[in-house]
Amino acid sequence: MNTTLLFPYYFRFIGWGLILAFLGTWAYLELNPDSGVEDYLTVHISNNWLSDFYDTTSLNFTDEIMCIALITGLLFVGFSREKLEDEMINQLRLKALQASVYLNYALLMLAIVLIYGLEFYNVLMYNMFTVLLFFILYFQLTLRKNRRSVRRVLAF
Repeated sequence: MNTTLLFPYYFRFIGWGLILAFLGTWAYLELNPDSGVEDYLTVHISNNWLSDFYDTTSLNFTDEIMCIALITGLLFVGFSREKLEDEMINQLRLKALQASVYLNYALLMLAIVLIYGLEFYNVLMYNMFTVLLFFILYFQLTLRKNRRSVRRVLAF
């Protein structure tokens, strides 16, 4: 079986670390918006070629770094090998990916109809993460359900 497009098993733990770091940073910044932590990731722009593209004198990269950490963590968790990788797990992974894409776009179509204005921008922002979240949830739930049924069969 060819599973070369999957990350090694230990990347799952790196991914969970990135996700937990994102959640901790996000919670801290939401609870303490004036903490000054965001000042560490602010780049001040002098009058150079970048000032032609940006109308501010400083750029804050906190959100961008947090989004990259979350996406990388979700990719590592979702697409790392299992301890015992076989064709059945590969089939479950494919089915979970297909179901998560269907669910994500069904919810996006519903949001297109129901949500207007600037709130829709928030929907699109969260939509970047929901495909991977739905995939991880669906894959892990079906994997656990499958392992439970195999244990029941082996117990008899």
